[in-house]
Formats: sequence, C-alpha cells, structure tokens
Amino acid sequence: MHVPSLPECVDTELLVPLVRAETCLPQAEIADWRSHTVDDGTVGDIYVLEGTAQHSPSDARVTEWSLVLKVQRQWARPGDPECWRREFLMYDSGLLADVADALAVPRLVQADTRDDEIWLWMEHVHGVTGGDMATDHYRHAAADLGRMQGPYLAGRELPAYAWLSSRRWASTAVGLWGTPAYHGLWRNGEGEEAATGLPRDLSRDTLRLWERRNVLLDAVDALPRTLCHRDYHADNVFVRPDVANGPTTIALDWDCAGIGTIAEDIGDMVAEALVYFSFPTEDADDLAGAALEAYASGLREAGWTGDAALVRKAFATIMPTQWSLRVARLAQIDDIALMPRYIAVLRYLLALAAEACA
Repeated sequence: MHVPSLPECVDTELLVPLVRAETCLPQAEIADWRSHTVDDGTVGDIYVLEGTAQHSPSDARVTEWSLVLKVQRQWARPGDPECWRREFLMYDSGLLADVADALAVPRLVQADTRDDEIWLWMEHVHGVTGGDMATDHYRHAAADLGRMQGPYLAGRELPAYAWLSSRRWASTAVGLWGTPAYHGLWRNGEGEEAATGLPRDLSRDTLRLWERRNVLLDAVDALPRTLCHRDYHADNVFVRPDVANGPTTIALDWDCAGIGTIAEDIGDMVAEALVYFSFPTEDADDLAGAALEAYASGLREAGWTGDAALVRKAFATIMPTQWSLRVARLAQIDDIALMPRYIAVLRYLLALAAEACA
C-alpha cells in the first residue's frame, strides 16, 4: 500500500502561523514537530502534525500542539463531481457553523485553495471512535445528529447550494452495488454453480428486493428532508461522553453532505457498525433501538413534533434499500471469513424491508 509522504513545502516556517493560531499564542515559536499519515482519506491524503511550541522568545514555557492537514485533490465520486471540494465549501459557506451548535465539527484553522487541490488545516479532535464505540456511544452520536437535523424538519429552510450531494443519493448507491451483485445472486438463486457463498434463499430474497427497488426508492424520496452527513459512521465521529454542556459528538469528513431524508444517516451509522466495525450482529436490534430512540429524542429537542413511528418506518425503508445489495456484493468479493457476518446482516436487512413493506 502506498503511504503518501508529507508535501515537501510543509516546514517549520510554514507551520509557525498555523501553530500560533491553533495555540492562541501570537509569539509562539516551534520547538519541535513530527508528522504521520492517516490512511483512511477518501478524496485525498490526511496527515497529523504535532509537537511543542515555546510561548514566546522571552517566555520559556512550552505548550503541546497538534493539527490535521487534509489535502483534497480533484476527483469525482461516481455521480458526484463536487465531492472533492464540498467539505471546504461547507466551511466557507458558514453551513458547518450552523451545524456546530448541535453536532460539533473540527475547527478550521486555515484553508489553502489551489487549482486542483484544497488544503484544510484543522483542529485535531479526540474522543471514542471506530471499533471502540459501544451502544452508549452510538446513542450519543444519534442524539446529537437528531439535534442537528431537527430544525430543518421543524421548518428551517433547507440550504440550496448546488454543490450539495444529490437528493437521489440512494438511487445511485443502489445502482452502484446492485448492478454488479445481480448476476451472482441470480445464478445462486436459480441453483447454478454459486457465485456467492450466500444461502440460496437469501439470494432469492435479495433479488426480490432488487426487483422492488424503484418502489422502495420512491418511498425514500417521499420522506421528510433534512441536511445529511451521508457518511456518518464510527470512523467519522468522535464521542466525548464526559462533556457536560453542548454536543458530545464531533463529526468529521463532510465530503458527502447533502439534502437527504429523516433517519438516512442513522441507517448508515447502524449498517456501518454491523458491516465494517465488528459490532455483534446478534445485538443489531438493540443497537438500532437505542440509536432510533436517541435520534427521535434529539429531533424533538430541536423542535420537531412528528411521530416517532415515522423515524422507525424511514429507518426500515432506507437501510435495507441502500445496504442489502451492498452486503450481497461484499459477500461475492470479500474475505470468505466474513461470510457469517454478511449472512447475519443481510437477514437483518431483509427483515427490516419486510417490516417497511408490511
């Protein structure tokens, strides 16, 4: 795997004004620094830079500092040409300042824009994240998301920026995963030599969902709309359960953001936990129940007066629509050792779809 090196132009001279801004020490001088690469950047490279700074030439006290540099290069996700610059535009437009009252975001220290690159110098955030997240952490993340999305569902005008992701996000996702998954599912469902390790009945049921996809997508498209993160998963949230006032959750990586639907992000959060973050599949119902209850509570705190049953209905419609074919495709191309997880998750998703269609 290629690990990108820190750009050569990043040196002490370049870092001094950034460190002064981050530490609020206008005369700080960098004593030492180092960097390492974070290997999960979607549309570019991510680096963490950290070190110590002397407060001023006449003040020998030393403060530790750290910054994140995201170098986002021009690139187009399928059907989404604005993705590479969207996070910068979210900051530049002030949209993330509105979000931050309910769902914290990393503070932007400086943005440098170039013809085909955007450099975002950002606060280095900390908290519980990734595979360390338990049900209570997901509950915090769901509640803060509800507080962020609730005002739009209660009547606040939705942002109309042309660079936000498309309202047909779900349709694109279903096509991207379902089209390559279809043939293997059909062969397996018809009893031919299996192109997937899925049980035959599961292949058949997933094909039936594929055949109903337009009905399900129309149902998704008819749901109440709000501002969505659209990549709301355990690697993109840091939960700080000890925070007394204000948001307990910091949400990163807004390059997918757009106008989506109620419970869309919760569906992604739960699905990602089950598929990619080793959350016990036998506890899927408990995780979903905790997340939906906290999310609905957050929506109400933000002024939404709708029926909690709509949140559950939306979740049961969106999550299997966007994830069933994705999981089926992963079962065809991924490590065979993960097959029991994919089977369990797919059964859960198809049960949700049956609930939504009842």
